[in-house]
Amino acid sequence: MTPGYLESFVTLFIGAALAVSGFATWMQPEEKMLRLPLAGKINSVFSNAETVWFVRACAITMLIAGTIISGAAAVGVLNNLGAQGVTLK
Repeated sequence: MTPGYLESFVTLFIGAALAVSGFATWMQPEEKMLRLPLAGKINSVFSNAETVWFVRACAITMLIAGTIISGAAAVGVLNNLGAQGVTLK
């Protein structure tokens, strides 16, 4: 195995976990969003609508970042496979 092979898989897993957790948070109903620990602290200062907007913005940011990280890690895995002589047909 070439150097960086294991790191690419670990990064791929972390990016996928980040994307999945962002998607799951984004799909939560508003009542459940307001009961999240961080949302409760935000909700003590802001209104319900602003808190839901903030939680959804964080979730979408996590989803986008996880997708970008997973894509870059997948390119790294394919690059390492190509360095080993594996071709995709």
